[in-house]
Amino acid sequence: MVHPGSATARTATIAALPARCREIAVLRTLHGRSHKEIAAPLGLSEPTVRVQVARGMKQCADFLRQHGVTRGSP
Repeated sequence: MVHPGSATARTATIAALPARCREIAVLRTLHGRSHKEIAAPLGLSEPTVRVQVARGMKQCADFLRQHGVTRGSP
């Protein structure tokens, strides 16, 4: 079981993402970059970045749920 909020949980969750999705998710969530700031250097459109962020967040939620972490878990 992964303990909610632990560094291990965050690392495992992010590591489970596909490479491009992981790169975009890290830039957005950990570095606070805007969609525009992510899109330009990666040669992507802003809508593509938005989709990748959404997919990454969904995959992270699914990963945590599969490992017994739910909202409100201790």
